[in-house]
Amino acid sequence: MKQPPFFPPSSPSVVVAVALLAVLKDYRKDTIKQFFRSIPPEIKEKIIEVCGDMKWMYVKLTDKELPQAKMVVDKFHLIRDANVKIDEARRIEQEATKKEIKRKIFLKNKEDLRDKEKEQLEEYFNNYPSLKEFYWVKEKLREMYRAEDRKQGEEILDMVIAAMRVSDDGEILCWRNMLRRWKDQILNYFDNRTTNAFTEGVHTKIKKIKRVSYGFRNVDVYVRKVVLSFIPITLLPLSSHFLL
Repeated sequence: MKQPPFFPPSSPSVVVAVALLAVLKDYRKDTIKQFFRSIPPEIKEKIIEVCGDMKWMYVKLTDKELPQAKMVVDKFHLIRDANVKIDEARRIEQEATKKEIKRKIFLKNKEDLRDKEKEQLEEYFNNYPSLKEFYWVKEKLREMYRAEDRKQGEEILDMVIAAMRVSDDGEILCWRNMLRRWKDQILNYFDNRTTNAFTEGVHTKIKKIKRVSYGFRNVDVYVRKVVLSFIPITLLPLSSHFLL
């Protein structure tokens, strides 16, 4: 019996510092735990931060396996989550009213809006007050990340959480609870302004490799191909270079 083709995972777990350290087969708890435990003790004790998206599994693993390190919520994930919430609210209003509500205008940053877009956005806010709430929270979170230090960032975040408390929208209240739960990890960003920007670039490259790797029968071969793509060509043996 032939082995079925391997379909590369859509989101392999990637662990990075300044450069790629490893590509794991998946992002299951045991896989990440095994990677943490494979790190030499003298290196492990020097890790001070772990940056990731909002999954409590990452927080618990970090607390257990790297007790000296802080968990940092990636700023790009937090803002992306805000945009997802805005778009969902927009879609619900559009379906309820049977009127088109343009999507792109809500996802643009406030400072990037043209004058005509600002007028249109205000018109939407007048007709759909709940969308104004979602957009306001998103922009305030962006403002928080522009704060000079953790104290100023915390003041802005506390103000946002307090303002969300009086909302009549259940989704806003759920969002508020999420921000409260993750407050410490969100504010840990200001210690070193760590983000997952490099990791997201790695994910993009992996997705491109995936498109040309359909039919791989072995996950290990796929992972090796991914790792190989991150090795600078100058480090490869001369015989493997393309000579022009």
